[in-house]
Amino acid sequence: MDAMITPKLPAWQQLVLDVKKLMLELNAHDLKTFYGDFYLSVLFQANGLQALHLTIQAYQAAKSAKKPDDYLKPFLEAVQDL
Repeated sequence: MDAMITPKLPAWQQLVLDVKKLMLELNAHDLKTFYGDFYLSVLFQANGLQALHLTIQAYQAAKSAKKPDDYLKPFLEAVQDL
């Protein structure tokens, strides 16, 4: 599953940057509409994919844990990376 997500993360981050640049060029009315209709959707999707990627990585790391304290650590580190 992560192999499907990881290659797409840079493209989504670039899309977020491109959308932010575009918003700098819009007038106030268009900016308000664009922000609510498009930017938030792109941002939620990009952040959701990043969170899923980090969760998968944390799960894979936790599967190889040897002691109880090692099960939680990968998930705590993933949350810090968000």
